[in-house]
Amino acid sequence: MMAVAKTHIGEVKMSRGKLLEFYSSLENSYRTVLDVRLARTYGKRFEEIVLEAPDNIYEALSRALGRHNADVFMIMYARWLQRKAVGS
Repeated sequence: MMAVAKTHIGEVKMSRGKLLEFYSSLENSYRTVLDVRLARTYGKRFEEIVLEAPDNIYEALSRALGRHNADVFMIMYARWLQRKAVGS
């Protein structure tokens, strides 16, 4: 599934596979923060939210972490996608 999330920083293509691959590439401490904050807010971990609705991850992160931190995540994800595309 491929969706486009409209974020404060612009539109970012979202896919379950790429989001989960990016998430697993992050340091454990960052993944832990994401999971704890999302679990407090939604009762679900990052992977569960992505598997259910990848196009809603920006809104979920915004609510759980704040818009600035959600934007930082999306910038990191977009740059990661660009590096993957250039390396292909």
